Amino acid sequence: MRVVSNTTPFIALSAVGCLGLLETLYGGVTIPLAVVEELAQGGPIAVPDPRTLSFVTVATQPATPLPELLYQLDYAESRAIVLALSEATDLILLDDRQARNIAAYLGLTVKGSLGVLAEAKRQGLLVAFTEKALTMQRQGIRFAPRLIREIALT
Repeated sequence: MRVVSNTTPFIALSAVGCLGLLETLYGGVTIPLAVVEELAQGGPIAVPDPRTLSFVTVATQPATPLPELLYQLDYAESRAIVLALSEATDLILLDDRQARNIAAYLGLTVKGSLGVLAEAKRQGLLVAFTEKALTMQRQGIRFAPRLIREIALT
C-alpha cells in the first residue's frame, strides 16, 4: 500500500508512542521534504527525525505548480497532497479538516491519526483506542471529543 503523510500524524502518533503503527499497518510511508523541515522546527512532543526511520521515504519534489485550492493550506500539507496526487497514492494521512476536505475533493483517500489508531485496534494491534486518543488530546493534539466518541464506536 502506498501511503503519504503530513506532519501532524507523525506528531500525534509519537505523542502516544504509536509511530511504529505506520510501518506495521502500511509497510512504510512517504513524506515530502516539507514535513521533515516542519518536524525539524521541534515542539513540545518529541518526534524522531523521519530520515532515521527505516519505514519512511523522504521524497524531494520538483517545484510544481499547486492547484489553486492548495494555497489555502500550509506548505507541508499542500506538498503532501501534491506528492499523493503525483504518485498514485492509496492513502494520505492528514489531520487538518480543511486539508482533509481538499484532498478528498481532489480524489484522494484520506485518513487521520485517529483513523490510524482505529485501524490498529480493529487489527488487534491496539487495546485501548479511546485512551490513546485522549492522551493525544492531553498532549495538545486537537480533536473534537465527538469525533473520538464516533470513531471509538466503529
